[in-house]
Amino acid sequence: MTDSVPTRQLGRNGPRVTGIGLGLMSFAGWYGQKDTSVESSLALLDRAHEIGERFWDTADIYTGSEQRVGEWFRRSGKRDDIFLATKFAVRAGADGSRTIDNDPAWSILYPSAGHHVRPVCVEIPSPQVFRATM
Repeated sequence: MTDSVPTRQLGRNGPRVTGIGLGLMSFAGWYGQKDTSVESSLALLDRAHEIGERFWDTADIYTGSEQRVGEWFRRSGKRDDIFLATKFAVRAGADGSRTIDNDPAWSILYPSAGHHVRPVCVEIPSPQVFRATM
């Protein structure tokens, strides 16, 4: 990792990661950007890696994001350089509806991620805890 991006330890015993992660929600055009092409996404990931950004964040709901990250891993061969965080549970229906699905079968990253998934923690708080923290 280069010295150009500050790092910190993730948790008490976790790996060192860049202090600010790279959010990949923009790959789906959620922010209104005009160029959401695969090639522009891969160029962004190339540049992020070049400057030392190694903490990437995605989610299955960010249309195509995980597949593009997987494609970058295949093209670059640099999967082990990246700490990848992803989220799951929101499923989009063909009609645009959204449902919560925390079935473990749904939680597995798309095969395009290169089968380099290292589960960290999935915590579903009890309803009592959830209400207390709202």
